[in-house]
Amino acid sequence: MRAPHPLSTSLDDLRPGDRAQVLEVCVPPALADWGDWLTTLGFEPGEPLQLLSRAMPGGDPLCVRVGASTYALRRAEAACIRVQWEASADRLPAGASTPTVADRATPIANGTAAQEAA
Repeated sequence: MRAPHPLSTSLDDLRPGDRAQVLEVCVPPALADWGDWLTTLGFEPGEPLQLLSRAMPGGDPLCVRVGASTYALRRAEAACIRVQWEASADRLPAGASTPTVADRATPIANGTAAQEAA
């Protein structure tokens, strides 16, 4: 088994505006038909996608563009799509040189992003 790419995550972990590339579709055995359905929609390895928006409250469903098509997916469906996140300069934490998915999560303190002094 190969090590996961440092920027790989599932589609449901992306933020609106994030771009990614499909790595694979992994569905639970009890939901095998989801794999065929998601692949038919265009979620195939190598296909670029963008998370356009999330419904409020709760972020479900997600509005996703894959190829030239736009779909609404439930979070459970999006969680089955493994993607490689495409880092962009406007999405990097301050001072970061090599982004990781964990870098994107910023602790919240008193309603503002917490910044620790180095």
